[in-house]
Formats: sequence, structure tokens, C-alpha cells
Amino acid sequence: MPIQPTAIDASLEAGRVRLVDLVGRHRWRLVVLFGSVARGEPGRDLDLAVLPGATPSLLEQGRWQSEVDSLWAPWPGQRLLIGPDLSPVTRYRIFRDGRCLAEAEPGLFERERDRAFFLHADSEWFRRQQREALYANHR
Repeated sequence: MPIQPTAIDASLEAGRVRLVDLVGRHRWRLVVLFGSVARGEPGRDLDLAVLPGATPSLLEQGRWQSEVDSLWAPWPGQRLLIGPDLSPVTRYRIFRDGRCLAEAEPGLFERERDRAFFLHADSEWFRRQQREALYANHR
């Protein structure tokens, strides 16, 4: 059953105090809701991206996942870590339609959105080369 945007808004507000606690405790710099629900469309899950203050271990990431999942249970979701290994395309998609749920410093979301746009634009040449190499034999 799709999640309706109005149900998400009510749930986000209810979980916001707990989210602020998680942001402070884990020193997250930014939490972004992205995907269909962020665009105001019905969706099947809640997609969240976190920009940490420092790169966490895999064990710590697992704990984060569990804590974030408990905020908006029973809705499943994709959880992404915004870091240096995140592809420019994924970063762009997160920030293109994303909704800032928490930021450690004013303006951080907008700065990261600008950065995502420029990384995406700068990587276009590589993506074009990849498409040409992949689809050259299919024409």
C-alpha cells in the first residue's frame, strides 16, 4: 500500500524531536528525505540520506539504520550515507528533490545541493563515455 504524503508529514513531525536527538548524539551534519515521498507523491518507503560529521564504521552504520528505522516504523526505507564514495548521480538525485529534515548549520543543505549539482555536471562527460561504450554494439 502506498504511503500518502499527508501521512508522512504527520509522521515526520511526530518523529522530529527524536530525529533532532539522533542528529545531536551521532553528530550528523544533515538528514535529507528524498525520493517519491519528498516530491509529494505516494510512495512505498521513506528514503533518507545522512551526512555524518565523520565516516562511521559499518557497525555504527547498522546501529544508525536501526535507530532511524524505529523513528518511522512500520514504513521501510532506503538509508544512504552521503560521503566521498557516493556517486555524483545518486548525490544529485538526493538533493534535486530532497527535503531537509535536519541540518547542523544554517545553509548547509543549500550548499550541499549546489555541490551535488556541480559534481553531477562535472561527471557528465564520463557518463556519456560510459553510455557510448555500453551501447555501441546495440545500434
